[in-house]
Amino acid sequence: LHLINSLRPDEYQEVLDLYTRAIPVYEKQLGASHARTLDSKMACGQILGILNRFDESGAMMGDAFERARSVTDTNPVIRLSTAANLLSLYKMRKDKPHQLAMIKDLVQLSIEVLGEQSDARKRSLARYAEELRNLDEPVEADRLEAMMRQADAAATSPAAALHSAWAAFDTADFARAHDKAAALLKSMPVPGAETPVWDRYARFSVERLAIESLARTGSGAESVRQAQALLDSTRSREGAGHGCTAMAHWTLAQALRGSAHNGEADAELRAAIQIALGRKPKDYGAAATMLESLRDSLKDQGNSGEAAAVTAQIQSLEDERHASPILGGFEGQDVGAPPAGWMLRRDFVNGGFLCVVCDKNAMTGERCLRVGGFAGVDKELSASRGFRNLMQSFDARAYRGKKVRFSAAIRLEGADKGIPEARLWMRADRPNNASPNMFDNMGDHPVAVGGWKVFSLTGVVDADANEIYIGLMVFGEATAWLDDVSFEVVAEDATQTP
Repeated sequence: LHLINSLRPDEYQEVLDLYTRAIPVYEKQLGASHARTLDSKMACGQILGILNRFDESGAMMGDAFERARSVTDTNPVIRLSTAANLLSLYKMRKDKPHQLAMIKDLVQLSIEVLGEQSDARKRSLARYAEELRNLDEPVEADRLEAMMRQADAAATSPAAALHSAWAAFDTADFARAHDKAAALLKSMPVPGAETPVWDRYARFSVERLAIESLARTGSGAESVRQAQALLDSTRSREGAGHGCTAMAHWTLAQALRGSAHNGEADAELRAAIQIALGRKPKDYGAAATMLESLRDSLKDQGNSGEAAAVTAQIQSLEDERHASPILGGFEGQDVGAPPAGWMLRRDFVNGGFLCVVCDKNAMTGERCLRVGGFAGVDKELSASRGFRNLMQSFDARAYRGKKVRFSAAIRLEGADKGIPEARLWMRADRPNNASPNMFDNMGDHPVAVGGWKVFSLTGVVDADANEIYIGLMVFGEATAWLDDVSFEVVAEDATQTP
């Protein structure tokens, strides 16, 4: 689907013939409503549209849409994408009645599939309002925009509040970001002895957002006071060398910077960096971000020599991080903090999804990793975010030309509706994004809801690969638990599980 627009004109018919032969096979082996079958029909329909065979295109994509509509409990995202593609076809045909009907469907689908308050839903509805204006339907566009404003005004859920707070922070509306984060804190219970570690970390994260927003509004003294209180309580609860204590030092550094106490801010940054690099394994990601902040501060103060030394340290850490993957269980990692060595994309974190080391229900040992939301956000955000992607990357040179296996133990919890599933994935990147390349994401055998089980992927690393990525994707209303990660060279006849 992603490559269709890059085909040469003489290649369209060849690819169309391939799809025409493949679709009956998918229907027989996977089912008429399987995601791969529907994706293939959508691709086939797109090519038919490009070839101006609009009737055939409409029939192909219409069939895919109706099948996706009939299995909304298992394919909500497919249902939305097929509808969007049908709208594109009707635009090509300049078919206004069908465009209006499909926009009406898409508005309802966006609310159902993307969630009432998600950023993705807001962007989609704004786009459909623009489509209505382009079709000379200003009354309908005004009605849709009024509905969006009404929904925004009624946004009271933790998920909506967190989305709104981060959106304000990212657009430099720091007063609004602080107000939203402070309001959310009032709705979150104060952690007690029995509070799950992920809910405890969630509150800690929102506290940091509120303080860092406040520091940027000119309320320097108050933000410093709150940041110091957060550092004291975190250090008392978690210990001086804990990953959350490092983050609290970092927040205090930003509050001090907002009050123009640059020397004290740099001292707090150095304390945070020391903790991050003292973790086992080292928290390369946090350390690098903090070092970049320290370097920029030193440059601003005219200390170019020390800034250059920090730049060299950043590069040295990147080389060290890149040398090999971080594997095994999570026994040495800080309970209640994000795992060192793994990354969860920022927009997922901003949306309330957490990746936290836990000390209960591990596959082996005492600790494992949890990927999911916190109290009050799981359902709404799972619907609005499609999937969450936990990952790490490392140098591929030692594995070139060899067969490798990526394995991990996974436990999945989730509701019966939506698409609760998880998938391990791995990919080898070649120079200039060349393809084909080693890639697998368990697309045809995802992890279903159930107890601990070991899964693995195998593949041969390309001879010119320069980077390997491994990770875990979590879909739908699901919470995943990860343990016992391994990546190894195996014999050529080795297989994957299950």
